[in-house]
Amino acid sequence: EPYFVIAPAATVTEGGLAAFRVTLSRALTTPASVWVGTTDGTAAGGVDFSTNPQFLSFAPGVTEQTAYLRTYGDAVAEPTETFSARLY
Repeated sequence: EPYFVIAPAATVTEGGLAAFRVTLSRALTTPASVWVGTTDGTAAGGVDFSTNPQFLSFAPGVTEQTAYLRTYGDAVAEPTETFSARLY
């Protein structure tokens, strides 16, 4: 059975896009799709990053795509914050 895997994003500066690589376990002959959502860490959804899910559609033969999730910048000095992406 084919499955999707998501890799953690690299560090991103507030206000930038966090890039999460999504991989399909094997090439298919039919289209496949997956939603990419977010989970709070030390960063708060809706305050520090967008909670809008992203829909990725994989054409036949495609095994890798990137989901870009927006972060929000502010003028507050704070320690490094984290959040995660999840598939559903």
